[in-house]
Amino acid sequence: QTQRNRTLDRLRQGRIGVLVATDVAARGIDVAGISHVINFDPPRQAEDYVHRIGRTGRAGRDGIAITLSGPRETGLIRAIERFTGDRLEVHTIPGMEPSPRKPAGPRPGGSGGRRFGNGGGYGRPGGDSRRASGFNREGHPSRNERSHGGRSDRGSR
Repeated sequence: QTQRNRTLDRLRQGRIGVLVATDVAARGIDVAGISHVINFDPPRQAEDYVHRIGRTGRAGRDGIAITLSGPRETGLIRAIERFTGDRLEVHTIPGMEPSPRKPAGPRPGGSGGRRFGNGGGYGRPGGDSRRASGFNREGHPSRNERSHGGRSDRGSR
């Protein structure tokens, strides 16, 4: 706790420019002037999204929230949209486009109709493709991804 408080003091003083935090460590961070929150992945609970992006836009200031996600996390993104009542903009990072789904069908030497493995069909070989909310085609933050007082300006609840 002492180290956490010391780190937050340095952030408030401007001696630290970037803070990387887990969901647990991010709770209770009350620092004015946080301009960006970047979520490496969407939270498992939609309500936690509001806590995460609430770090931006304190006291009526603008802030930008960006969430990276892949095709397998579409359900989590939809849950966040239902919870907040806002539609999140989706932008694909150039070079990280998901590969087209492979049609399901019998395989030679098949497995009796059972599927093994992760089912795949999306993303880059050996990894999960990621997409980002909050950037326009030129790679600049999107105006619609700005938040006011921790809330998105894409509509009301």
